[in-house]
Amino acid sequence: MIRGQRDSEISASRNDDHQFFHYHRSVAPMMWVLLVLSFIELFVVHFLISFFYPTAAIIISIITVISIGWLIRFLLSMKKLPVRLGPEQLVLCLGNTVKIVVDRDNIAGTRDSWSDESLKKDKVLRLSLLAYPNLVLDLKEPVTYTHFWKKRSTMSIAHRLDDIDAFHRALKS
Repeated sequence: MIRGQRDSEISASRNDDHQFFHYHRSVAPMMWVLLVLSFIELFVVHFLISFFYPTAAIIISIITVISIGWLIRFLLSMKKLPVRLGPEQLVLCLGNTVKIVVDRDNIAGTRDSWSDESLKKDKVLRLSLLAYPNLVLDLKEPVTYTHFWKKRSTMSIAHRLDDIDAFHRALKS
């Protein structure tokens, strides 16, 4: 982060040879809505269940609180783990859940337009969650990544960056 600038003022920053591109302003708002709905569900539904099955309500409440904690941790990690573009590699993240490293030589290009069907293909990794992607990277060779405990490979990566124009300029330079 550049000293003296707030995070809300910049969407792309530099650190030595790396540039950082944030995505939390585009992706996280809908996830925060999901978090608020989880809190409502915790109090309303679990309160009603407690009338009929008090033990089940306690167990479900504990699971929901753990899930809410995980979701908060995930949402906060989006801001801390931006997309990083270096001289040799591009590191694409989705919070603390997915991290995929792509060599810059392996990037075949970016697409300006795409269909919904092309995003639903098995070999497209969507890092935009509930938001519609504004970037699709096509790769020359498949890249393997780990999502939770499974190893997968992809030929295209879709993401939603806050400042797509700055990313395109940095990728070309």
